[in-house]
Amino acid sequence: MPKTSAEAPRENTTLTTGLRRFLIGATVVVGAMAAVQIVSVIRLQAEIEHWDWIAEVDSIRESLMARTQFGPATDRTGTAAPVVAAFDTLRAIIAERAELSEERIDATRHGVAKDLALLETEARGLFDAAREREAMLEPLYEDLKASEDALQDLSGKWATQLSEAERGLLQRSRQIDMEQRRLNDLKTTLIASLLSVQSMQQQILAIDRLAETNAPPDLLASMIQALDAGKLPEPCSPGEIEGTERICTPNITRVANSLEDLLSSNPDDIPAAVRRLVWAMEGYLRALRTRETSIANELSQTLNEARAVQDNLTELRRIGNSITRVNRLILDLEVQIDAFIASGEDLEIADNRVNMLIAQLQFRIPGLLSIAPFLEDDTTGATSHTASIREDWTRLRNVTSERIEFQNLFQATMARLSADIAFHARETRQNTTVWVGIYTTTFIILALGLGALVFWVVWMARSRFLVPLSRVTQTILGLSEGNLGQPFLIEQRAFGFDKLGEAVELLRQDMLERQALAIENEEQQRIIARNLAELSRTSEEMEWLAMHDTLTGLGNRRQADADIAKTTKVSAEMASEFCVMQVDVDRFKDVNDALGHAAGDHVLSHVAGILKITCGSDATCYRIGGDEFLVIFQQDLSEAAAQEIASTLIARIEAPIEYEGRLIRVGASIGIAFGSEAEGDASVAVLNADLALYSAKRSDENRYCFFTSELANRSRERRDLSDRIRVAIDKRAFVPYYQPQFLAEGFNIRGVEVLCRWHDPAHGWVPPSSFLGTAEDLGLVGLIDEILFEKVVSDVETLHTHGLTVPRVSFNVTLDRLLKADLAARLAERLGEDVTIAHELLESMSLDNPSDSVAWAIDTLKESGIEIEIDDFGSYRASLAGLMAVNPCAMKIDRAIIQPITNSQRHLNLVKKIIDIGAALNIEVVAEGVETNNHTELLKSLGCDSLQGFALAKPMPFDDLIEFCRQRPECHRTTNAVA
Repeated sequence: MPKTSAEAPRENTTLTTGLRRFLIGATVVVGAMAAVQIVSVIRLQAEIEHWDWIAEVDSIRESLMARTQFGPATDRTGTAAPVVAAFDTLRAIIAERAELSEERIDATRHGVAKDLALLETEARGLFDAAREREAMLEPLYEDLKASEDALQDLSGKWATQLSEAERGLLQRSRQIDMEQRRLNDLKTTLIASLLSVQSMQQQILAIDRLAETNAPPDLLASMIQALDAGKLPEPCSPGEIEGTERICTPNITRVANSLEDLLSSNPDDIPAAVRRLVWAMEGYLRALRTRETSIANELSQTLNEARAVQDNLTELRRIGNSITRVNRLILDLEVQIDAFIASGEDLEIADNRVNMLIAQLQFRIPGLLSIAPFLEDDTTGATSHTASIREDWTRLRNVTSERIEFQNLFQATMARLSADIAFHARETRQNTTVWVGIYTTTFIILALGLGALVFWVVWMARSRFLVPLSRVTQTILGLSEGNLGQPFLIEQRAFGFDKLGEAVELLRQDMLERQALAIENEEQQRIIARNLAELSRTSEEMEWLAMHDTLTGLGNRRQADADIAKTTKVSAEMASEFCVMQVDVDRFKDVNDALGHAAGDHVLSHVAGILKITCGSDATCYRIGGDEFLVIFQQDLSEAAAQEIASTLIARIEAPIEYEGRLIRVGASIGIAFGSEAEGDASVAVLNADLALYSAKRSDENRYCFFTSELANRSRERRDLSDRIRVAIDKRAFVPYYQPQFLAEGFNIRGVEVLCRWHDPAHGWVPPSSFLGTAEDLGLVGLIDEILFEKVVSDVETLHTHGLTVPRVSFNVTLDRLLKADLAARLAERLGEDVTIAHELLESMSLDNPSDSVAWAIDTLKESGIEIEIDDFGSYRASLAGLMAVNPCAMKIDRAIIQPITNSQRHLNLVKKIIDIGAALNIEVVAEGVETNNHTELLKSLGCDSLQGFALAKPMPFDDLIEFCRQRPECHRTTNAVA
């Protein structure tokens, strides 16, 4: 609330008194803080001076440590003069500090300087002793290197001798290898000649046998002329040198002359000429085999010589390995000694390594000379070099040990010096830190106090004057701009703004009420106008929707019927031609099932756009069904033009369609009919186009077809087939055939599948593929199933009278038959418990989300003891959802997937996955189309449960089934069952 006039002076007096007291207290605190800061500065100056002295001493100590790193005598790069100068500087600084501390009567600082002086004197003596021992190492190291070099030169001479011997053996090995290749090539050429001569010998012997049987001269002459002289090796010329591609020994001249005589002989002289050629070829073949044996012996001798050379090379390489090991030991010895001298590693470890390497040299060198007596050397020389190395190393090790001892003492003294310096530096740093903390704390407190005072003054000015003034100004400006939503409030005490705020708030409330009344009047006017416009638009939309498809904007079937009648009338009055096209979208159902109806609507809209663009303004397009379109061309359209339009439509429709980042592919089938073929009746032309469309879809997808009289004949044939099917149903002419199914393990009978067969009196045996589709279109498959069910019951009962049975009977069931489960239940009741009835549901049936009626029918069958199987799994819309929704006891893999598995890894992997799915869901897997033994073994190895196909048994009539069951022990009923 705003303050009263009596309260305002009292508030100002309280604020003034508090401010006066605050300023007095702040002055006292600032004076105390300033005194503390003066004392802190004096103490800090003394501590910083001592700290500088400690830092200078430590810097000289670090310089000494860096300059007194004892390295090998062979690697010294300077003298001890810098170190001595550093010691003198350290002694002078310590003495100066001691005198200054004594003058100031500072006992603590004087004691520190005295202790550091004693440690400096001790470190200087130890440094001098270590440098003396270090100077003794260089001549010892030179002697050791000389002994190592002498031994290494001797090893190099051995390696040179061995290399010369090995080079001679390698040259001989290459010569032997060239001789082997020459003999092998010669042997290959010889064998080729032998084979060609043997081939011709067979022909000559056949001619000889015919000549002995007095064969017709014409036959002998034709066989002789058929001889190919080019198969024989070409004879060598006199003096020709035999090569790897030519054989001159034995000579082929006799055979060539005999063949020439045979080719030029008279019919009467043919037997004698043939006999001479046979003898010549036999002699040549014997000579070839003798030559082959000779070449084989030469190869054997060459191989033995090559083995001897290889053995000698192996021995030389073994000696070379020994020399290499000796060289490696010499190098390792040199590396170990150099590493010790350079790095100064642990003496005991270096001594053990060097002695071990020397011992190995003393062992290996005599052994090497014993296995290679041809090496030029005196055993005494190598031994003396090794002994010299051992003696030189012993002296070097002893001097090094003494140097290390003095060095360690020096390092220990320097470490004590470093520790004292560090201790005093730390003590000084702590004192300095304390006084810096005192100084900093007082400074911060003083700064914070001054800052708080300034902040308080600024805050009072802002909160009591500036903020209320700004709020009032902003509110008044907002009211002028029509912003009435935010109320005006002053939350803190202000200088005279309370009453002004109340007046502003009353003004805002009044303007808010006026604005609400104006908005209400405007809203009522808008509602009236909107209702009138909606009524007009709804009337127009209803008129348009009655004749058009809402998705594509094309005319619907009602509009098409009206235009068809109009077209028929115009054609009759003006005798004009017109053309009708029926367009059906292929694979549209797959798009709906896979991507949903939104994707299907997108495809239909896209196809409608293609029709309007491609057919042009002279054509009228309609959507007359789900994925069916109709196009009527009013102008006189030629067959070539219609063909071009249809091809263009198919090409554009089958192009990929993009939808939500994915590509959709569909196709089109088109039926075309002309009005002249329908006598100007457009409705008949539409029926003709529908027949042409049906023909296009049956032949292949993405096709177009013109209506012809042949299509009309096919339609009549289909009607005739429909009539014959109805007659066959009346006569119960459909009979069951039985194809056995076998368990993969043991090949026992699993059961039989019932297949439908029909013998038509006029056309003989009609395959199921020819009549089942028509029967399904007519809705007669259920009646055919009923006939088969009754005959199967009778056949199974007949089997029982013969003491036979089958464990299982499977039927293919349509959706219509599935919904009429009463017949199946009666069938199961009549067959009894020893025969299991199974219904095979086609996978093309929609099972992913079965309707209530389908689910109820499946549950009813299961309750009646009838098992459910999925037929042709993988050929339509295989899905885990369908399997889990139906929960069948078995699923049959379609034969189109089974048959390629012996040649297609892709189909094999698919079958394996299906079998794994069956195992995971506890569903038996049956393979159809097992045509070969390879199918049987492969499916059994994959874990398939049961098999069915021509490789095991073909479909058979009932009489053959009786004989088949008699040969299978598992089909014989037990005595109790027969009784």
